[in-house]
This record gives sequence, C-alpha cells and structure tokens, in this order.
Amino acid sequence: MSVRGENDSIEHTFIERTFMKTFVSNVLQWFNSTSAFRITPTTEEILFGVLSNSYDKKTAGKFNYTILFMHHYLHSNKSNEKSISVKEFVQKVERKYRLEGVT
Repeated sequence: MSVRGENDSIEHTFIERTFMKTFVSNVLQWFNSTSAFRITPTTEEILFGVLSNSYDKKTAGKFNYTILFMHHYLHSNKSNEKSISVKEFVQKVERKYRLEGVT
C-alpha cells in the first residue's frame, strides 16, 4: 500500500494507470519505429522485461534492456518526485545504448 492508500503493485504502477499506459505505449512505438521491429509485448513481457522466444536473440536483448531501463527510469523519477517524459527517457536510454554497446 502507498501512503495515500492506493494499490501500489507492479501492475498498478506500470499497466493500470492511464498515464503509464500512454507512456509505455509511446516507448513501444518509439522502440518499434527506431529499431525497425514490430514487437507487441504481452502484459507479462512489459512487467518483467522478458520477451518470448518468438524473436531473435538480438531483438529480444534490446527490448529487454529497454523495458528494464524504463522500469528503472519510472521508479527513480517516481521515488524522487521528478516528472516523467518520453523525450527524456529516449535521450537517457539512447545514451545507455551507446555506453553499453546495445545495438
């Protein structure tokens, strides 16, 4: 439970809240358009950052990295009461791609 008495489960934070649905949808749209992929992940794949075996290893690895970093970004900003922006997220994840050699 959160301080306000709201349910603060993983599903609530990343799936059920309208703002988060929009954020996740925009991140997936960006990922697919910039990576030339057409990934339509399940709720479980979004929640846990693990893509099914139906994708090649490189695609799955980049998706998993992106989703896990998105979780970190959202949690960190929420904990520090900072605003959440798709533009800022994209800038940060692209920097991480370069630093970590994610292609």
